[in-house]
Order: sequence, then structure tokens, then C-alpha cells
Amino acid sequence: MTREETLLQQALTAAREKRELTARDLFLDVIKINPRNETAWLWLTGLLDDLDDCIYACEMVLDINPGNTRILPYLSTLREKKQKQLDEQRRAAEKQIEQAMELAKADRREAALSLVRDAVQKIEPGPEAWRLIADLSTDMEERIHALEKLLALTPNDTRSRETVTRLRHLKENPNE
Repeated sequence: MTREETLLQQALTAAREKRELTARDLFLDVIKINPRNETAWLWLTGLLDDLDDCIYACEMVLDINPGNTRILPYLSTLREKKQKQLDEQRRAAEKQIEQAMELAKADRREAALSLVRDAVQKIEPGPEAWRLIADLSTDMEERIHALEKLLALTPNDTRSRETVTRLRHLKENPNE
């Protein structure tokens, strides 16, 4: 029996005995030896903790065996769950951006900037977030970056184009 077959048998035994962590680790060892082991990937779809990893495992099963239609409903469920997570994350980040705008109006610049910075790490924000960062930040690099992102979304924004041009000039010519 090959090392791959031995590990696979050990992993299957561990899974059947409800020793999930051991089974997961053994199945991961199997795919290190043979990345195209369909059985290992199939079992990993239910043993991995991270949703993205589970989706990837399902996709690997289908890549190895496109005829494995049993995995399709599960993959669909996982993708729906992922989409819900992304939607929730987007709503939370959009709420953060709204809160940052309110804080900025109340002249609480640092708190506003902290909130909007956090929000743009979570989602691809709209122009209002980039404008807020450009307006609130004292860091020239961050302001330029925010204005470039803003201009990518609103290319006809002449005020932002002029501001980024001026900031780039000041960066290149600090003594002026």
C-alpha cells in the first residue's frame, strides 16, 4: 500500500469515528501527496473550518471529476452562504461609512478617519468613502491614493483631479 493509500485509509477511519480534526489533517496530508485525490477533497468539503476553503474544496472535486454532480447542491449552498456573509459585511461597512460622515460633520476627524479606513479594508467602497479619506487624512500618500481611487470611480470630477495633481506636484517638489 502506498503512503497516500495508507493516509487515506487512516483519514477515512478517523472521519467515521468522528475524529474530525485528525481526519482533516490526514486528508490534507493526502492532498499534499496527490493534489488530485478526489476522495480527500470530497471529505475536506465538510471538514474545513473556513467557508472559502470549503468552496475551494468543492471546486477541486469538480475540477478533478466534472461528472460529480452530488457536490453541486452543497457548493451552491456554500456560495449562497458566502454571498450572505459578503452582503452583511457590505452593509456593516456602509453603515461605518455613514457613521464616519456624521463624525466628520461633528468635527471628530480622527474617529471618522479611523472608521472609514476600517470600512475600505472590508469592501470596495463607493466614491463617498474615498472622498472622506482624501478630505480627512493629513498623510499625503493616503490622500493621493484616495483621490486616485475616487477618480477611478468618478473620472469627470475636476476638483479631485486638480487636487491630486497639486498633491503630486507638492510631493515631487516639497520645497515649493
